[in-house]
Amino acid sequence: MSNVVKQVAQDILFAEIRSMLSQGSQVQLRVRGRSMRPMLEHERDLVTLEHKPAHCYRRGDIVLASTSDQRWVLHRIVRCDKLKCTLQGDGNVGQQEECQRVDIIGRVVSFQRKTRQFSVDHWIWQIYANVWQTLVYLRRPLLLAYELLHHMSIRISNFK
Repeated sequence: MSNVVKQVAQDILFAEIRSMLSQGSQVQLRVRGRSMRPMLEHERDLVTLEHKPAHCYRRGDIVLASTSDQRWVLHRIVRCDKLKCTLQGDGNVGQQEECQRVDIIGRVVSFQRKTRQFSVDHWIWQIYANVWQTLVYLRRPLLLAYELLHHMSIRISNFK
């Protein structure tokens, strides 16, 4: 069985994802971008999304949402009130986005790294999320160290 890759306009893609999630289906997406590093890696990890009612999203959830400036992001909720949420990528040091709760279309429930599946509700990932959100001021040096280690591991694997 071969995978078929197609280019689709974002508005069509996200309308279809919203429709599938609202009908109760789970949707899997390959991560694109580096804003969720170190938890989710560009082009390597797959995330599984599920729909929840708007009032159920909470701090720490990783969600797919349309921001107030009409961009789609897969970021972690750092704050919420009754109507809106503030989002931030794990790999972002200062940048945050806002969205309305109704503009969140799904929550990441698991992710796949290589052949292993991980639930984001597992206690290890919950501890990671809480610690990472607490270390906002240490993110820059931690991300730099992660980036250096990541590049070294790629070079070592290419050297073999």
